[in-house]
Amino acid sequence: MLNHFGRIISNELSLKSSQSAPIILNNQNHKILINSKSKEKNNSSIKKVSSLLNIKSAVELDNRTNAQKSQQDLDAMHQIVDQTDNDLRHALEHASLRREQLDELHFRSEEMLSKNENLVFGITNYRKTQERDLLWRRLRYVAFGAITIGIIILLVILSMISRRSASSSQVIDVRHINDESSNKNNKDITSTMKLIVSRRRRREKAILTELNEFLSSKSEYFLLSDNNL
Repeated sequence: MLNHFGRIISNELSLKSSQSAPIILNNQNHKILINSKSKEKNNSSIKKVSSLLNIKSAVELDNRTNAQKSQQDLDAMHQIVDQTDNDLRHALEHASLRREQLDELHFRSEEMLSKNENLVFGITNYRKTQERDLLWRRLRYVAFGAITIGIIILLVILSMISRRSASSSQVIDVRHINDESSNKNNKDITSTMKLIVSRRRRREKAILTELNEFLSSKSEYFLLSDNNL
């Protein structure tokens, strides 16, 4: 557009210069210079040229303004693009960080689940072991009580049998003592009775000591087994 205005201005100037050239009449006596019409034409051409120059300067100024505005818009667009690029980079970094955090959280959750499963399994085994040990203790206590009760019953039976045998021997001794015809025999029977009674007492004491030793050994065995558990 500027080249077009330049060509128009150059054409106008060449045309006006050709039209405004002074006409010189050579005469033998003097030369006549006619400048009146050419001055008017020059003034009008100057005005047109000035107006064209003004238009050209205005167009150039407008073009410069538009170019500056376009450059500013382009710079603003580049700035927006750069800002968007930075925002996208930050968003990608944040997304990658969140992904790493989620992976770590997933790993920890799986680890906690495995630990909870192992803990539940261990607690279940501990409960089963405790229940089995408690049942075994109860069975041992029941067996110990049954053995003790059986021993007590056996002692009672033995004491009753010994009393009956002692009473029968005493009756026999009384009969022999009441027999007035044999004092010697009475002495022998009395000594025999004493010997039998002493033997029975010794036997009962031996049985009682054996039972006490058996009970004490069993109680020590149960206590040691409880301590080991």
